Amino acid sequence: MGLGLWTSEHLIYDASGQLLTNRTWTYKPPGACDIPVDFRISFSRNSINNNGVLGSKATGEPAFVLAVVVVHALHEAIVEARKEYGYKDTEWVHVDTPYCVENIIRGISPNIKSYKLK
Repeated sequence: MGLGLWTSEHLIYDASGQLLTNRTWTYKPPGACDIPVDFRISFSRNSINNNGVLGSKATGEPAFVLAVVVVHALHEAIVEARKEYGYKDTEWVHVDTPYCVENIIRGISPNIKSYKLK
């Protein structure tokens, strides 16, 4: 859920405020193929959590809170890509969320001259 929030759930509106990405063809949350191949978890057996809601060990918030590390990793990758393109202003780079392909490319702001063969 958190990965989708930060990387692929891109809501697009038209000039009148009508949501354009409200169908399965235009709204792309993460799917089964987006799950990491190596994803290791463990469960505590017979443990009791007296502080959790109805004794739960966790609720939905940790997935959202911990997924912010993806934002930081992608932002660092964008900064490094900008350095490779010769940008000097890499102290702070503004990138709109979600970190979808369009916003990542916009954040990198590649120079078209870099794509010419020598």
